[in-house]
Amino acid sequence: MGIFDIFKSKTETKQIGTFNCLSLAGKWDTGYKTDTKGLVKFIKKNIKDGTLEKVLDHKFVDEKVNDTMNKVKTPTQGNIYIPSNLINSEFPSTRGFKIIENNLIILNIDNDQNYWAKKIDYQGDIRSISFQFVELDEDEYKLLKPFEKKIMKKSESLVKTWGDLYDVIYKGLFETEKRKKYPINSFMSFLGFEEV
Repeated sequence: MGIFDIFKSKTETKQIGTFNCLSLAGKWDTGYKTDTKGLVKFIKKNIKDGTLEKVLDHKFVDEKVNDTMNKVKTPTQGNIYIPSNLINSEFPSTRGFKIIENNLIILNIDNDQNYWAKKIDYQGDIRSISFQFVELDEDEYKLLKPFEKKIMKKSESLVKTWGDLYDVIYKGLFETEKRKKYPINSFMSFLGFEEV
């Protein structure tokens, strides 16, 4: 099954809900290596001590927009739209995109809650969430500019716009020699805990 086959099926609109997150970049995630053992130890200690809420410093809120798309309110990058059919699907992550001037922002909300459930005992879902930032050169920006405003408009055709942009990014932008060598310029990563 390809990524676009998932849009052909009519399913109940899924939502991720509200996630309170711990920022990982720099401390547990270097971009090259993740210290999962140290992170799990830190989380378990805070759960045991009843201090988990105090260390969670970012909030992501997912809301239904229509039958195919959701809006995620992010703490640092504003609203980003994601396809609801990719939530809890066989695909590794649900992605959303935002283009601001010469920057592409990719939001990844991973469908890895089963992985984290095996490591951490928590009442709700735990997910990996991240931003990837791509500083676009002039040609790259020209390639994505037609989507800059369209990907932020709530409409019934938003899922089609998302699919078209997905193709341009992953079959165009990231297939260039420049982006094969240096796909992104920077990132932010989080571990998100479902608000229960």
